[in-house]
Amino acid sequence: NGHSGRPNDVAAHTRTENERDIMAVLDATDTAEAVVVAHCHANWWAVDIAAEHPDRVRALVAIEPGVPYLGLPQPHWVEAARRWDEVLEDASGWELCTRHGIVNAHREWVEFFFGAQLVEPHSTKQHEDAVSWALEPTCEILAAGEEAADLDPPDREDFERRCRELGVTVLVIHGDQDVCQHVERGRAFAELTGGELVVIEGGGHLTIAREPVRVNRAIRTFVDRLKGSDVKTQHW
Repeated sequence: NGHSGRPNDVAAHTRTENERDIMAVLDATDTAEAVVVAHCHANWWAVDIAAEHPDRVRALVAIEPGVPYLGLPQPHWVEAARRWDEVLEDASGWELCTRHGIVNAHREWVEFFFGAQLVEPHSTKQHEDAVSWALEPTCEILAAGEEAADLDPPDREDFERRCRELGVTVLVIHGDQDVCQHVERGRAFAELTGGELVVIEGGGHLTIAREPVRVNRAIRTFVDRLKGSDVKTQHW
């Protein structure tokens, strides 16, 4: 989106490439140390960066973390991964999450997807914005990004070890009605990293858009404190 590059090649969207991009931004902006805020699958990249560049990451704020293996998976994603290469006739809803569906029903897919993520009432403006941004890149770019997300997943044992030994303070923020990443996944990630957990009751997958005051206040409090490692759950 915006002025970002828009490669069609799946290899340009892998976990490794995204991590290189993040480090390039830190270097280009002369950012010696950062509190990393990551949403959904970006938390895969954040864990790797914190593990491999511990001097560059002060802390991690994981919002609706879409990390592998932990907690409970959402059944529709399991099914989507299984049928990614299939061509389904008269597909609708989660059935549109295939390469063919995203490329041939781009608008229909993103309108459904963000409608499913924005479970909170009165989310019309957020839905319009999210759909508009998702339509900025081409359908081929969106499909490449989706495919790459599962192309080079971390090894389970190594990923869980990295989480346990992360060595940075962690805050997890998760909506309890998130249909993209189950709240139990966020809870498990907080427990494994020794982090603090903030559960937003009634929140979906885009609490950063629908509950910006609560999310930003939680981040501000966390950054101001940056201490303690016990899991503490707040229900807001």
